[in-house]
Amino acid sequence: MPETTLPDLIADLVTSRHAGGYRFKVQQRVLRQFADHCRREGYPDGPITKEAVDEFLYGRHLRSSTVRRNELALRQLAGHAQAFGWDAYTPACPSPAAVCAHRR
Repeated sequence: MPETTLPDLIADLVTSRHAGGYRFKVQQRVLRQFADHCRREGYPDGPITKEAVDEFLYGRHLRSSTVRRNELALRQLAGHAQAFGWDAYTPACPSPAAVCAHRR
């Protein structure tokens, strides 16, 4: 059986979310962008590293709401990857109070 790649893992996560009735379109786009980032920057398939996640999330000038949305998508990917036995860094999400303060 061939080894699972990051794009395979993302496709599996998207399929499972769709099967559960979720649209998951924005998250799917974010996760594909992350896979492209990893390929372009030379991160190997296998572990999802803190460096790859941090570069993707914080290496560009994005609105804080966009960063938050991307963090949530990558948290779902990390959990899914860990279920497949991958080492996967889970990005920290701000506390609910920080999110509320941002929305003011």
